[in-house]
Formats: sequence, structure tokens, C-alpha cells
Amino acid sequence: MSSLNESKGESTILIDGSRYEKYLYQKLVVEKIVEMNPGILDNIADYNAGLQIVFPSAEIIQKESFILDEKVARHLYENINYNKAFDLKLIEGIEKINDRINSYK
Repeated sequence: MSSLNESKGESTILIDGSRYEKYLYQKLVVEKIVEMNPGILDNIADYNAGLQIVFPSAEIIQKESFILDEKVARHLYENINYNKAFDLKLIEGIEKINDRINSYK
């Protein structure tokens, strides 16, 4: 999965029945929580003790169909390989900055 997801612009889900399946379920539930709580990700300053968050019931999770799309694949990869994903984004950003600096020379 790592080598397939390192290429820019493509994300792949490869589940081997191990812990990655658990990560996929967790990602889908978190996505549902965000959907049920519009604006929850808008401002981190809004988070405080007592903030009410709506969670999906077990029935909703069992009955609902979930789409495994590019976004889900990308987030799953980033959750499982967060250090590598961060490093790749950081290097990509540094390269863009270097290119811009070099274009002024």
C-alpha cells in the first residue's frame, strides 16, 4: 500500500485482513461523525469541555453504505503511514519553495 500511495495524485486501498481493516472502519466512522456535525472542523478554537458531538448509532453504521473513494484511500494511507506521508508533503513543500527562490536568481 505504501509504494502505491507514494505516487502523487493516486491513492489505493489494500486490505490484507489485519489491523488495516480496523483503520478503515475507524476512518469511515470518523467521516460519518464529521458529516453529522457540520462545521466541526472549521475552527479548532471552538473545541472545549462540554462540546456536544453527534455520533452515529450502531444501526446507522451497520445499515449505511460507505463509499471507498480517493479521499478515504488518501486518509487511510496518511493515518497508517503518518510520518512518511508528512515527510513526503514536507519535502514537496520545500521543493516548491526552492523552485520559487531559484526562479528569482
